[in-house]
Amino acid sequence: MVSICSKSSNAPSSRTGNSPPRAPPSSSFPNANGSRRVNHREDGLHVFGSILKKIEDSLHLVGCLGLIAVVALINADILLRLFFNHPVQFQFELTELYLMPALATLSVSRVFRDGGHLALDFIPELPGQIGRWIRFTRLILPAAFFGAVTYMSGRFALHAFVNSDVEFGVVDWPLGWAYAVAPLGFGILALRLFHDAFAKEVRVPTD
Repeated sequence: MVSICSKSSNAPSSRTGNSPPRAPPSSSFPNANGSRRVNHREDGLHVFGSILKKIEDSLHLVGCLGLIAVVALINADILLRLFFNHPVQFQFELTELYLMPALATLSVSRVFRDGGHLALDFIPELPGQIGRWIRFTRLILPAAFFGAVTYMSGRFALHAFVNSDVEFGVVDWPLGWAYAVAPLGFGILALRLFHDAFAKEVRVPTD
């Protein structure tokens, strides 16, 4: 009788000790959903940054080719004028209207990404949340400014396209294409600033 009672009294405790662990509380599921949303946002920023980088590199290449064309045309004009008294008639308009604006605007986003612009530090880098907010502000405000520049210059270029504005000279130069490089270059710069403002880790050029 004693042995039977002892076995029956130990049975519930053995079942309790071998029972599986309880499921985690339901309060953990919102955190998992939030983590997935953060991962999706970071993946989206990564894809957007990769596409933006390719566009910046392409525009930078066009700007560099424009610089080479400016040097070649100016030197050709000088040499032909000096030795053959036959200058390159279209050199001035082509350089002034198309090549100079292109090399001045198409590379601005790539140069910013590489930290090549001159910059002045008014506020030192601060740790913690304050530093993150300062970094965010000094990126998002220029993004808004260059977004406005893109909008206004884009309207100006569209007006030139719609009205078929031309610059009369040896060749009638359509002005729409001359004005289009400004909204293109500054628009990509605005996107770069916007991307860097929301990116988790970004190197901000300081010198």
